Amino acid sequence: MMPDTISAEADCPVPAEVVNQKCPLPDDKFSLAEYALERRHDEHIAVRHYGRNMAGTRAELTYRDVKQAAYFVANLLADNNIGKGDTVFIMGWNSWEMVALYWGAHYIGAVVPVASPMHVDRSYLLKYTKARAVVAPRSILPQLREEIDDKTHVKLLILTDNDNRNPKEEEGEPKQTLKRPAPGNVDSLGDQFDADAPEDSVETKVFDGAGRAAQLNDKAQGYYESIQASSEALWYFTSGTTGKPKGCVHKQIDLAYAAEMYARNVLGLAQGKTTATDILMASPYAMGSNLVFPFICGATVFLDHRDLSNNNATVDLLSPGNLRKTEAQVLISIPPSIKRLARELHKNPYGDLASAMTSTRLSLVTSSGAPLQPSTYRNFKFASEAARVLVQVLDGMGTAELQHTWITNFLGDVRSGMGFVGRIVPGYEWKLLNEHTSEGKLGKEQGWVEGDLMIRASRPDIVINYATRRQPKNMDFANMTKLALYETNDGGAPWYKTGDVTALGTPLHAADGNKWFYLLGRRSDLADQILGGGESRSLGTHDLLRKAQADQIMLAAGLYQKIETIRIALGSNISHDALVSSAFPINLMKGKVDTEVYVTVITKPYWPSAEMPSIDIVKKWKQYIKDNANVKMLVFVAEDQIPHTAPPMNKPIINVMKKQISEWLKTNKKEVTEDVCMEMSQARVVKATNRSDRSAKLLPWVTFGAPLVFLSLLLGFM
Repeated sequence: MMPDTISAEADCPVPAEVVNQKCPLPDDKFSLAEYALERRHDEHIAVRHYGRNMAGTRAELTYRDVKQAAYFVANLLADNNIGKGDTVFIMGWNSWEMVALYWGAHYIGAVVPVASPMHVDRSYLLKYTKARAVVAPRSILPQLREEIDDKTHVKLLILTDNDNRNPKEEEGEPKQTLKRPAPGNVDSLGDQFDADAPEDSVETKVFDGAGRAAQLNDKAQGYYESIQASSEALWYFTSGTTGKPKGCVHKQIDLAYAAEMYARNVLGLAQGKTTATDILMASPYAMGSNLVFPFICGATVFLDHRDLSNNNATVDLLSPGNLRKTEAQVLISIPPSIKRLARELHKNPYGDLASAMTSTRLSLVTSSGAPLQPSTYRNFKFASEAARVLVQVLDGMGTAELQHTWITNFLGDVRSGMGFVGRIVPGYEWKLLNEHTSEGKLGKEQGWVEGDLMIRASRPDIVINYATRRQPKNMDFANMTKLALYETNDGGAPWYKTGDVTALGTPLHAADGNKWFYLLGRRSDLADQILGGGESRSLGTHDLLRKAQADQIMLAAGLYQKIETIRIALGSNISHDALVSSAFPINLMKGKVDTEVYVTVITKPYWPSAEMPSIDIVKKWKQYIKDNANVKMLVFVAEDQIPHTAPPMNKPIINVMKKQISEWLKTNKKEVTEDVCMEMSQARVVKATNRSDRSAKLLPWVTFGAPLVFLSLLLGFM
């Protein structure tokens, strides 16, 4: 049954400056590039880097440098007859060239989709975006020569990262005559696009970021002056988990609004602060927080320029030496990196990492894109405090469809240790579809409710929209837009149906009365929300309890502060890590009966080799967790054997685990019992798959869209 209360103390009181501010952005004439670059003092530092793969010397560029480099790019594009409304598709690393090209394209009002150069759907995106110009590193030029064919609209190819270029090549390079694609190119949906290329060849230019222009030329200036707040500015791509990626269209005003509401109001970005990121700036999360937002707020960005196509180049931004080089106060990161930082700080609280974090005055790490488990947050907090490193972690969630982050924890008001994903960001609004009161005292006495989460910006002109300018023939993205929206005709924007089911209410001991979000699960089909279905059943109390029990496993066996207790109980000599790394509830439906098992991931020190430890040791794990977390159905798996997505996220693939367990039970004609769970552990039923190891393809960082955050009700812990 539902726990009677949810009690969650914040780490410290809410700062007075966190208020629901209004955003004074215009409704008519507005340019994102102007708003980001023209309001700053020319001599303020905008960019810091050490060259490609951080192998060079320290370099700083001012806001004047960024403006004049962007003017140069804008003039280059305009001189090649690329202007307002044309698509400039940028595929780049976290480099200075990418920054200059990005803002240059915005100065002429071009539409700017951004993706990883190694995107698995690159060939499809070249067609779908209707790109007139493509920016890419020279390392993928051979592939692009094949992929830019007569079903694309590319007329200009701009190459970056030209370190290995043959110096005898002329600046323009030979024009590429467009090829006909190979028949039956299923991966790029080639048969769903017409061979309607406007030109029969592609001009190629090299770009090194050195060019400057004092002003826009007449043609570029004309494009610039025609830009309006409502002009299309950029696309973010959805993850493509249910098909090919869709472009989420954003207007000039949209990202400026997100910057003011989230980056300035929540993160406190401003002049004098530096941001850095250890992930590729090809997603809404990293691109917004380490490219768009810092410029709008007058801050500085650090760029690691890590070349992910070079297998011999290993750039670890989180190593103490490189972290010092960033000089960053704000790190834009992901849960696996936060878990790693926690482990390294715990192992050596007075070592180089703690010293590096202190020397840069690192004070804030943001997390998004995957569940930040309560145990991960608590371990980071425990380890950082022991190392006397004063850093706050802000977990949040957002989607490609609606700009960036709209639910988050706040500085001084962090409740991730209790499983909350956050509360609403000022400037955004929430509503629950299919809303109903939570069961038990939680609903009756504390007023908690549950339902399908819907979000919108407070500005009625910010509306989600999937790009339809050149969609595949067999897809209807306009209809997908309709399915994702919910109209209430109340004068505001249509509500965006995120696909998440949430519990919502005010925790005990929260004096401010703010409502906090516990995410319960995902709908399998957005259309099902209208009917209250999804995943062939409703989500609610039972999902909440399953996730709470998974968190109980972590709080009992995964916390650093419990290491000594665990070690003594197990008779182990392991004193530097906890027993459990992660725990995942797996729901197994048999008819109408719910049964669950908990896939429990054992840390490397406790399961160091491919061979499973002895059955006596495993029984001790089981008994300890059973006694301290009151969970019985445990399937153990080694930390390096969990099915997961590609780096850097390494997100657990729940459906793969569920399929592996279900098929084993069916094949062996077994029912779920404690002993059967032990059999599955010994049989290594849950294991990594080929899908888990796709790092060579470097999947785009796509996990920002509507992440599922594990819900923790603590169930008496504390």
